[in-house]
Amino acid sequence: MSTIPFPDAGRDADVQKKALRRHRMMATGLLVAMIAVFIATVRFDTLFGGWTGLVRASAEAALIGGLADWFAVTALFRRPLGLPIPHTALIPRNKDRIGRRLGQFVTTNFLDPVLIHERMRSLGLAGRAGGWLAHPANAKRAAARISALIPAMLNATDDAGLREQVRKMLSARLRAADLAPLAGRLIGAVPEAEIDRMVERLVAVAREALVRNEGRIHDRVAQRNAWWIPSAVDKKVASALIAGVHELLDELADREHPTRLAFQASLDAGRDRLRDDPEQALHLNALKNRVLRDPQVQALLARLWDEVRRWLLEGASQPDSRFNQALADSLQALGRRLQDDATLRQALDDRLERAVAAVLIPWRAEIGAFIEDVVRRWDATSTAARIELEVGKDLQYIRVNGTLVGALVGAALYLLVP
Repeated sequence: MSTIPFPDAGRDADVQKKALRRHRMMATGLLVAMIAVFIATVRFDTLFGGWTGLVRASAEAALIGGLADWFAVTALFRRPLGLPIPHTALIPRNKDRIGRRLGQFVTTNFLDPVLIHERMRSLGLAGRAGGWLAHPANAKRAAARISALIPAMLNATDDAGLREQVRKMLSARLRAADLAPLAGRLIGAVPEAEIDRMVERLVAVAREALVRNEGRIHDRVAQRNAWWIPSAVDKKVASALIAGVHELLDELADREHPTRLAFQASLDAGRDRLRDDPEQALHLNALKNRVLRDPQVQALLARLWDEVRRWLLEGASQPDSRFNQALADSLQALGRRLQDDATLRQALDDRLERAVAAVLIPWRAEIGAFIEDVVRRWDATSTAARIELEVGKDLQYIRVNGTLVGALVGAALYLLVP
């Protein structure tokens, strides 16, 4: 498996390098100063008068403490002075083990099922999303993002296969639907005044058709009567028939006439039969299924997807389209409802919690293994260098503290031990 460099932090890395160099020089400078003081006290016994022994002991202990901490800090990232000293260059040599432990640590301490559920419950994502979407600008921005995804999603689909799936789905839903109760409720929902207007319109259409076809009625009566019947009789029969139909239409147009009332009662009875009569339901559903078997109807159902697809593409491609505006309004309405409806928020949070848990928990081991694999592929040298940039500045304070603490301990021992 080929190695890859540790991810670079860009400009932050340059800043960190400068800070590490500055603190390293500070710690090294303090150590060099202690070396200079120690050498000076050895060469010149009376340099500090009666305090020379105390200063020498302090400098000597500071030198030892500073060198020890320099060795310890350096040994984390590389071999001190390049010497093959055991148990040095700890991070480069143990990089793979660190990756394995890191993966186990994340799996155990961050992807624990109890922690995931607790964290998801504490986030209140539904409420936050509702508050964000309730602002018109945010809802419009979210609608624009969704619209931008629609063309790519539609273009990535198999139109022929999806068209066939839509046709099958619609056909199955329509076959399973019981139209009789629906038809009865629809008819029952129509106001009486609207039914009256529909009847009057039908009467007017029928009257116009009757007037327009009076000549054809005369011809048909003459053709159907025997040849020996005089034409005058044919005309009287046809005229009587036309007059009778006009009379029936007049009765239907009169809302108070018994014929109109009987017709209205027949409509009401038909509506009740559609809603309550199983035999009527069977007839209506059988008619529906015969219509659905027609190839032209099936082709129409298949073409519905093309229309929906065209509508979606046109709406998504125009920022100010009615589609985008409706989508933004819907998102904003959803946000307001999430703000106002605690039950809906809780239901959505529960769904999100279960969804995240269903994704993360079964893959805990794989996520840990992924972390381990990524760390294993990092180049050991660049990994150590990058980690040193992150924590090296603080580690230089350890060197400073070691030097200063050593000086204090050396002075204390000099004063306490005769």
